[in-house]
Amino acid sequence: MNRLRRIFAFIIGLVFIFSGLLKVIDPTGAEMVMLSYFKFMHLGFLDGIARASGLFFALLETICGLGLCCGIWRKFFAILSSAMMLLFTILTVFLAIFNPVMDCGCFGELIHLTHLQTLLKNIALCLLCCIAFIPFKKLGNAADRKYVSFALTSLSVLALAVYSLISQPLMEFTAYRLGSVINPETEEVFNSIFIYEKDGKQEEFELDNLPDSSWTFVKTKENEQKIEEKAMLSIINEQGEYCDSIATQGYVLVLSSYKKLSEKKAAILQQFASDANSAGLGAEAGKGSETGKGIDAGKGAEGGLKCIVLSPEGGSYNSDFKTLASLNRSNGGATLLYNGKIVKKWAYRSIKSGWDKAAEQIVPASETESDIVVDKAITKSNLVFQSFLLYLFSVVLLL
Repeated sequence: MNRLRRIFAFIIGLVFIFSGLLKVIDPTGAEMVMLSYFKFMHLGFLDGIARASGLFFALLETICGLGLCCGIWRKFFAILSSAMMLLFTILTVFLAIFNPVMDCGCFGELIHLTHLQTLLKNIALCLLCCIAFIPFKKLGNAADRKYVSFALTSLSVLALAVYSLISQPLMEFTAYRLGSVINPETEEVFNSIFIYEKDGKQEEFELDNLPDSSWTFVKTKENEQKIEEKAMLSIINEQGEYCDSIATQGYVLVLSSYKKLSEKKAAILQQFASDANSAGLGAEAGKGSETGKGIDAGKGAEGGLKCIVLSPEGGSYNSDFKTLASLNRSNGGATLLYNGKIVKKWAYRSIKSGWDKAAEQIVPASETESDIVVDKAITKSNLVFQSFLLYLFSVVLLL
């Protein structure tokens, strides 16, 4: 029975680690989740600490999972994980009842659950907690080496959190991840279907495959097929017009911020754009905004780079908070697009170091080259994250 309880505790720990890490690698996503919860609970005055609280709970969840898997301080982590599950379950009961338009954020951007699915998941975990931990007095002890295992993995997760705060997420699961294509509008295809009858039997035919004259025409129907909607930036110019199409033609360097930037940061972004043009991407960058709210856009030479700025406060162009935060997780980041495809992203820290250090031969000259650049970047980030996971579980299981 004790071994069965440890297996259940280990399973709970794995869920906690998986859920927590998906938010640790994406602090901005965790912030957006907390903002949604604060809005639902009418705690808008806490919005200023949304990022810190989101990362805190993600780290707490991950470290609690590591403690359960390592089997150290079993009573402490049993009580902590049970209390967290009870709190989450109570909260999701209200979400299931009122059904607000928001995501629970349990597994970051990777898995989206309905409120009912989240509630059922939490109830199942609560039942596992009851089996694994009750009574709390008979949980056993861990080997001494497991404390070393816990310390190493916890420090590694903290290091990952620091890296995620100053750089782009190792893994992205939003609609604006590398390789995604910006679509200026939703496409709809109408395919005419012709219905003919013969010997009392009706069949459907397409225009390029009509039957012979022995068949009698009955009617025509429209078969509407809505193509899956791709990522949309919802770019709005100063006249209030949507103009996503400007991001789908040739090279486009998008400088974006989802919160107000200082004039110093805005100037650094502008210098980054100027250096990009000087390096041969071909267009004059726009001049800095006198109001400090953003950066004016350079229209760009034909076939060259167009530099556009997106911010919630206006300036050259604007868009909504969620889109801007999803496009580039760094507040004050740059995103390079080629014919609408997202090819490269830079966090503010990379921008601050200058174009020469950030670029590193990422500018594609064709669609094929853009695919290669994207594949290399995705493969590299996947390998790094998978190596981190392998290291984490190797230490937990083998040490």
